Amino acid sequence: MNDYGPQNQQDAACLRDSASFVPGAARLEDVLCRIAERREAGVPFLTRIRGALGALGPELEAWCRLFERYEMEVCDPSGVELRLPNVELTLRETLETAAVSSLADLVGFYAACSVVVQADEMSYLASWAGSASGASRVYTFHPNDWGLWFTDGALSARLYRLLQEDREVYRNVRFDAETEAAIDAALSAFELRDRASTWSAHLDPPALFERSRWLIHALVNVGGDFCREVASAAPWSSYAGERALIPRMPHLAAYWLWSHFFFEETEALQETLELTQTTKNPLVQETRTLVRELGSKKRTKLGHRTSEMILERRTMFAEEVPEHLLSEASRSRRRSRGASSIGEGSTEQRALSALREAGRGEPLVAEALVILEHLSTGGARRPDPVPIRGGMAVDAAMDRLAELVDARFAPVIWARLQRAARVPDTHRHAGWGLLLAQAAIVGDFERFEQSVTALGTQHLGVRRLTELFRAYGRFQEPAATEALARGAQVWLNQLDDWIRTVPDEPVRQLLERDTLRSHELMTALLERAPFTAPNWEMCVRAACAAGTLRSKRAIAGLRRAVQLKLGRVEDGTRARIVVALAQVEGPACDAFLRVCVRAALESVERAALGRAVESGHARGRGDGDAERGLAIGAGVDADADVGACAGAGANISVSAGHRLGARADVDVVADVDVDDLRFTTEKDVACLLSGLLALEPDDPETRAWVLERFRFFLPILRGRRPPKKDSLEAVLAILHGLRLGDGRGWADEVRCFETLDIKETRSTHGKGDEIREAARAVRRQSA
Repeated sequence: MNDYGPQNQQDAACLRDSASFVPGAARLEDVLCRIAERREAGVPFLTRIRGALGALGPELEAWCRLFERYEMEVCDPSGVELRLPNVELTLRETLETAAVSSLADLVGFYAACSVVVQADEMSYLASWAGSASGASRVYTFHPNDWGLWFTDGALSARLYRLLQEDREVYRNVRFDAETEAAIDAALSAFELRDRASTWSAHLDPPALFERSRWLIHALVNVGGDFCREVASAAPWSSYAGERALIPRMPHLAAYWLWSHFFFEETEALQETLELTQTTKNPLVQETRTLVRELGSKKRTKLGHRTSEMILERRTMFAEEVPEHLLSEASRSRRRSRGASSIGEGSTEQRALSALREAGRGEPLVAEALVILEHLSTGGARRPDPVPIRGGMAVDAAMDRLAELVDARFAPVIWARLQRAARVPDTHRHAGWGLLLAQAAIVGDFERFEQSVTALGTQHLGVRRLTELFRAYGRFQEPAATEALARGAQVWLNQLDDWIRTVPDEPVRQLLERDTLRSHELMTALLERAPFTAPNWEMCVRAACAAGTLRSKRAIAGLRRAVQLKLGRVEDGTRARIVVALAQVEGPACDAFLRVCVRAALESVERAALGRAVESGHARGRGDGDAERGLAIGAGVDADADVGACAGAGANISVSAGHRLGARADVDVVADVDVDDLRFTTEKDVACLLSGLLALEPDDPETRAWVLERFRFFLPILRGRRPPKKDSLEAVLAILHGLRLGDGRGWADEVRCFETLDIKETRSTHGKGDEIREAARAVRRQSA
């Protein structure tokens, strides 16, 4: 029996008759034969996959059969990896590797789909079930965009689009323009018709994902508001309808084993264990073992969580699970034992009464009570602004509470901390601001650390760990610095992970101190960290802090940051990082920055010549003319400069190989928008000049570069349309560099900026004043 086959045979026949795009083995092979080599001998992948997942939809089975005949795992259309469904998936492996693809595999398993294409952090998952036409629908998953999002109506459609998107490797084997247009039209019509067919809830990946959000959160500790997620769990009535499917559908088996365990459905758990006795799926087998061990109180671990922590989380479910999700037996047990809430102690109540009485005559106590009560309810969702002073943001309110509390608040804060210590961040008892308030009340790092040890940190998630490190930041003792350094080291160890168990707060706090640990952190971040989205802000902070603290240890990392263009032009951080390098390394980085400028300018010249050759304007020129047109500056020996800088870490190549003639470079630059490249380069060069000007503002070559940038940006700033923020920041970068370098003889060159009337928008408000004031400062300095 094909458990995941087409869901409506009448619809299937209709679709096959009416649509010219028919997904399946023939359509898949039509693409694969162009990009993959045949295997010398077949490999029986499908038999193993069927043993673990059961029979799949027709198109996904065709995908597996083609893997048996073609070496699909080594071809990479558009730079992606083609994959078979992962049938070796386990929970422990997912938690140990913390890899994006492993997380996507786990999310997909509970949603009845598997990763078949991996493109960096983006995963494409194909449904196990076939639609009315037999097609496996394709969904995307990215850890920063939590959810399963429809992208293609068929696996063959995704493969076809990958081939057509590839710009280089498979350019010569793509479908021609006429065929592509015909396929695109047929594909659009097919997807429109095929999406009209619906699936049962137990086979529909987006619906399955929504009901398993809470489970992923409970197992992997990744998700949103836990209470809301639990409310979307599958109700008891769904189990009654899906019970018969559990022996042959592993995603249902694993889900209901965990659901019955966490919701304490004892009788149903035992029944599901019996239904899954013969399963061959590794993840279901592992789940069976885990729930039996946890049920018998046997010591075990799942990732960093012990059996005691998992059982405590199950106890928490008694409060969070809505009654309509439970069986009648569980509802009766809940009613008989009453609500398992922790009552407020008499000591806390007496202290609160005394504080309310004091608040009648002490405005600051009254204000603190308002903040405390507003922040008292925990959860993943941030509270609304506190209703004082026109609305106070949560972070500001937590700091304000720490300023206002005194010893009279100690019994209340401590009682609430004790309750919060037993539950995760998403629980309503995990209030906001309690740790900061406790740090303020005890006033001493050693006493604060003793209270943290007494409470325990095993249930603290990223939100409350952030608050804990903010509390550590209030203390200046060396022990507090070491605590921050330990937290920063854990964060550094997770640089390449998308699932992170610690926040970046210890890094923030440590970068604000001038200690040996701070300088070691800057060095490690700037030399090792990928400058990607998860690390970007902390790397920028580290570079700016290195400049402020004149950290000699960070020179190599700062050069790397400048070379890889860390920071943004529009917020001024790119220029600040260049200036930081100049301030730390001094004149020794002059040659390095000049090579960076020349390399940037050369890229525009090459692109411009490439466009000229492509448009026919360069016909008839010899290689000698092309070579002269690509020379890097008049009379500049670029190779000599690179050689001089190589020993200091300036890994930049502007070698003579770039001057091999126009024809060799046309393929590289033909599709570059030269105007966009010119504008981007002008901004980059302006930021680099801020560092050069801070070192040697009156150098003739530097002066020429600056005047050229002024001529480029001045018409933009004077234009009818308001200039963008990046243009304004580029000019400011040059003016600030002149001020830092104490340059002379620039009065005439900057005079035009003093009276410049710049049209501003909401995002650029005040930038005109900054430019005019910076120009006046340069002129006063020059005088």
